[in-house]
Amino acid sequence: MSTTRVQTLSVRVPATLVQALQETADQRGILVSELVRSALLTHLALDPHTRHLATVLDELVQIRALLVRLLDTPLPAADVEPVLAVKKEFLLDPRPRRL
Repeated sequence: MSTTRVQTLSVRVPATLVQALQETADQRGILVSELVRSALLTHLALDPHTRHLATVLDELVQIRALLVRLLDTPLPAADVEPVLAVKKEFLLDPRPRRL
């Protein structure tokens, strides 16, 4: 038996949202209340594991977008050596960085 205290929360939402929630819950084989609870926990970042995964995913999406832009842009020959120097410095420095 769970020791977490639960309370009821009533929220007014458009009928189209209710229908989408019911369809999604049915597809997943869960109750609408479970779907809403999970969505709120994820959105509010109360679940540390989910928050971590969302952060990693967001960073990967940003890196991918940057790489796509870089690969679509030709690099002038004069800029090749400075880029390689930064790459070498980056690879030799073990400290984690945020891009």
